[in-house]
Amino acid sequence: MELNEFYKLFLPSINLWKAYNHTPYSEHYFKFVELVVLSTIKLFESMGLTDLAIKSVTEMIKQNGLENKIEQLLKNYNS
Repeated sequence: MELNEFYKLFLPSINLWKAYNHTPYSEHYFKFVELVVLSTIKLFESMGLTDLAIKSVTEMIKQNGLENKIEQLLKNYNS
């Protein structure tokens, strides 16, 4: 259920960032994407499911063509 909530937030945040990428506002939209990702991982971490969250979030990042942003989005969770 929590992963569904992640998907509901992640996809629109990615779409906003992509729409405004290369504008003065893009940094703010990317920070929103980061917030959605890190908040999801923190939530799952509190339930002892960090690995599941990282795996699911990484897959979603890749599905949206942001492989080059994985390191930046997963910050403290890179292995």
